[in-house]
Amino acid sequence: MTLFLKALKLRYPNVKIGVLNSGSASDIFALIPGVEVFQLFISSKQLARFDRVVDLSEMEGWQNIATMPVNPEEALCEAFGIDLCPLVGRNVSVKPRMKIGIVPMASSPLRTLPPALIQSITELLSKQDVDITIVLNAYQGVMKTYKTALGQLSAKNIRVLDGFRTIGELVQFVEQQDYVVVADSGPAHITKLFQTPGIGIYSSASAKTLQGRHANLRNWQSGFSGPYCNAPCGLAKLRATVDGKVGCMGSLNLPLEALSELPQEHDPKLAALLVTDHPVPCVGTLNDDTPEILNLIQRDLGLTR
Repeated sequence: MTLFLKALKLRYPNVKIGVLNSGSASDIFALIPGVEVFQLFISSKQLARFDRVVDLSEMEGWQNIATMPVNPEEALCEAFGIDLCPLVGRNVSVKPRMKIGIVPMASSPLRTLPPALIQSITELLSKQDVDITIVLNAYQGVMKTYKTALGQLSAKNIRVLDGFRTIGELVQFVEQQDYVVVADSGPAHITKLFQTPGIGIYSSASAKTLQGRHANLRNWQSGFSGPYCNAPCGLAKLRATVDGKVGCMGSLNLPLEALSELPQEHDPKLAALLVTDHPVPCVGTLNDDTPEILNLIQRDLGLTR
């Protein structure tokens, strides 16, 4: 949405834009010069200053977001009949002590990358003259379990952060990195704002759809194929059967039609298993892909193993 608003400002330089009810995303919208950000409330007097109020949550596609990823930037620019913001070319600048950020945890355990894969990626990178920061998700209930599963990463050029207090701190971190390795998560999409190069590792969601025209990330798509689903299936959250079994089409061996409910209760044990021993199949398959993913990173950065 921020990239859409930037495109709107380019097309209509004199337009004055206000973003209402932006919540924790305020730090992202504030990156656009001249945009007023109202985090929670706006008075009727202030609202009267605007000629038009547009509810972006009513854009086409949102109703399908549970099983079909949405690319808001391109959809909104098309709806408003404006050109997309121009992009700079991808530039991977390899240099001594370059900063590499690894963000393996998504907002949902469903899409969090396997700890063993992250261990292998970190081991490859730690042998180089780089500074590595692994950022976890302190707001996901399984962060401590995931951190334990990662084990002791003893190289001196590795640090592990539990997460950031604000979106603004996360945005600043992504901007400062020379290269990133990210799951299908918010940080993957924040890279679009700065064209931060790296690799995005996608499982249930379509890398092609979510990354759209942005080529700053080399995308790796899980190739899982099973009797009831193929990656990417588009599933955004775990589902439940009518009798309470929680999972996805691949993990429960059921068609989507049989998973008509959302889980009614949070299950910490299941969430922990999803990010350690029993990930959903399209995520578990990434462990088998480890050698190829490492080769992709190695070629991208011109590293020696």
